[in-house]
Amino acid sequence: MNSLLKKHWIAICIGIIATAFVVYKVIVLNIVWAGISADEVAAWKETVLPSNAVQVIEAESQAELLKQSYFLIVPLIVAFIVLIIIGKKKNWFMPSKKGFIIGAVSSFLLQGLHEMLHGIAFPTGSTVYIGIIKGNFSGYATSTDPMNIIQCVVYYLLPAFVLGIVPLLGFVLDKEKKSTFCWFCYGFALIGLVQTAPDWFGLFPILRQVPRNAIIQMSGWHTYWYLK
Repeated sequence: MNSLLKKHWIAICIGIIATAFVVYKVIVLNIVWAGISADEVAAWKETVLPSNAVQVIEAESQAELLKQSYFLIVPLIVAFIVLIIIGKKKNWFMPSKKGFIIGAVSSFLLQGLHEMLHGIAFPTGSTVYIGIIKGNFSGYATSTDPMNIIQCVVYYLLPAFVLGIVPLLGFVLDKEKKSTFCWFCYGFALIGLVQTAPDWFGLFPILRQVPRNAIIQMSGWHTYWYLK
């Protein structure tokens, strides 16, 4: 156990800090379980926007966003598999099938945490709706409360950091790369990054189109920005 802690202390420390942040934000936010919605129209909440609000040109639906993300998902999966094949052939490491499978399955089952991580990016006091869209069986976290560009970036990328980057660090920092825990991290990171691929494609249009000093607000499926 002590050996495990020494090898992965950086990833474990980051994980503890991230967990503490999640708990704090859950306390200061009004998180509402919206249940299972029949489609995207019923899931995403609408609000009244200022007259100068500009709509971001982005994917027209969550289904379209998922399709766009395949351009990242496929190369990502291939890269992870190729690394295993090459590494095993050159005796760089000895993969643990048990660890990899348990990690991948565990990450897949944490869809609720994925959405919670999206939700806690909103400002203190915001009402955040978390639920599932029955049509494509995907989760969502949304709020009609305004946020700034930094909060928006955190909204999109926090799940990738916590569920993808942190466990990947656990794998990278293990020099021997043969323990069950090490390969648990690898499998967990793979699924964590695959599930967050649509988030990157949701963020790209905002970074290209929205001024850094703008206020960002969601209404329905779409994102809008405006200047005070």
